[in-house]
Amino acid sequence: MTTRPNIAVWTDPARIASVRALASRAGCDIAMAGTSAKGQATAVASELGVPVADDLRRCLSIAPCAAVVIVSPGDFGAAADDARAVLAARARGVAVLCLEPVPANAMELVSAGWLDESSGAKPADALRFAPLPRLGAAFTQAAEIATVFGEPRTMHVQVTASTLGAALFQGADLLAGLLGEPESIDAAYTSPLRGAVAGDSLRNLHGELTGVVRFADGRAAGLALAEGEDSFRCTMLSAQGRLTLTEKGCEWLAPDGSVRDRLETRDGGWDASAALVRAAGKGSPDTGPVNLMSLLAFAQAALLSSRTGHPERPAGIRHALEA
Repeated sequence: MTTRPNIAVWTDPARIASVRALASRAGCDIAMAGTSAKGQATAVASELGVPVADDLRRCLSIAPCAAVVIVSPGDFGAAADDARAVLAARARGVAVLCLEPVPANAMELVSAGWLDESSGAKPADALRFAPLPRLGAAFTQAAEIATVFGEPRTMHVQVTASTLGAALFQGADLLAGLLGEPESIDAAYTSPLRGAVAGDSLRNLHGELTGVVRFADGRAAGLALAEGEDSFRCTMLSAQGRLTLTEKGCEWLAPDGSVRDRLETRDGGWDASAALVRAAGKGSPDTGPVNLMSLLAFAQAALLSSRTGHPERPAGIRHALEA
């Protein structure tokens, strides 16, 4: 009999059902659970039928499991102790999978020591994130098509996720993976609360964000991000027509509108359960870390642009923080 990996989860009470479904799809057993919601840790663990984890840092440092899944981080990521706890998990061979951006902005990435290499490894490099659309089966299966399709001139990216902060992070990763580092972002934010504006943090960010992204070589992309069920649509235009990828597959249309190729995904492969399978060491090889500075600088530039009403440069934010 194959042993099912044990995982620890850190979630808010509202996402318990999705956490249970995530573990089931990934073939993992939840062995410990906790939450940042004040006074709710025992209730969360009881509903999942597991021992309580009353401190996420301690959980990362000592929990006997294959992976710690951070579904709802709360304020985790803002303190240097958080980065050290992630390194402690990595030293024990425990994967750390985040379903929300950790830390919550580029400033915390620097101030909390996520990029510090004094111990021989950057804590940021020990974090894995999910879901990431660019890791989905649609992109893998369309690799040969993309070679013939050529370099896209224009791209439109739509992402919906559990929170707007997660959608912005996923959209930034998709843009960087396909087109490289953006030159600027001109963004607009709309909130369920009339008149509300976006701050600098990706935490507790709700509503929608749209934007025009420009690249130094003249290429451009449109961005449409919102809260909702995890999904994505990426449409690219080149001299060879239009290529559209979603979690369900891809379609390549020639310039005259005729279908050049169409593929349906055999396995979604991009959602959080696929990432958890990898994190628990059950499936395909580790995909490696993301460039957190680049992604969070882009996200922060987008939020800043939504407040100033002008395009903002991710490189400006990155250079200021790196200095």
